[in-house]
Amino acid sequence: MIEFRNFASPGIQFGDAVLQPGTENLILVETAEQSADVLNCLTGLRAPASGSVSVFGRDLGKLSRDERLQVLAKVGIVPQDGGLLAGLPAWKNIVLPRQFQSKHHEAGLGDEFDEAMRFCAAACDPGDEWLRQLPDYLSQYQRRVAAFLRLMLNRPALCIYENIAGNLPGRHKETLLELTRRFHRQQPGRISIYLEFDPGLLAEHWSGTLIRGTPQAQPISTPNPHADASSLRISIAPF
Repeated sequence: MIEFRNFASPGIQFGDAVLQPGTENLILVETAEQSADVLNCLTGLRAPASGSVSVFGRDLGKLSRDERLQVLAKVGIVPQDGGLLAGLPAWKNIVLPRQFQSKHHEAGLGDEFDEAMRFCAAACDPGDEWLRQLPDYLSQYQRRVAAFLRLMLNRPALCIYENIAGNLPGRHKETLLELTRRFHRQQPGRISIYLEFDPGLLAEHWSGTLIRGTPQAQPISTPNPHADASSLRISIAPF
């Protein structure tokens, strides 16, 4: 379970929201900066301006670095830019976190890698040449596919997709959304969060929980005097 309690961060305010095990959740914000801020709070990279975020019952703001890493071992993320390491080819980016966690050599991950590639066959270009390319030579779509393959290998209990459908042609958008939703259903209790700042991107596909932002007249209080003072009030409703 993911819990936001009296959550506020520069530019955005949720109040309270609870994301239950097994649910798919769409969080709509207004800007890419707000999306990144929510993502950073969900992963403990920064504390909210007020309130708290609990992931699997643990308040990230109260954990040590090692304790936070233990929680994040159950979290998979597909950033909108893919989040790939620039000096490594796509295939190495895909297997490295799993290799690190499981202490497997690359050869020991072969079956898991092949299984993930079969799952994503509809999304991958013919052949495997793109897997040998450095991230700078990949398209935005290919970088997100690589990031999704990386996420799959770690079999997370919480999946976070940041603007995964943004700036993609219709066919690529539909393929990625179908893959993420199929993957969600593979593990009972898995929580999926889609962070989006374009309210129209997922409308035609969405049937899960929607957390929608609306402008708020009064700025939220924040300890950072240079932060954007605009904010959102979030309400939960069926899409």
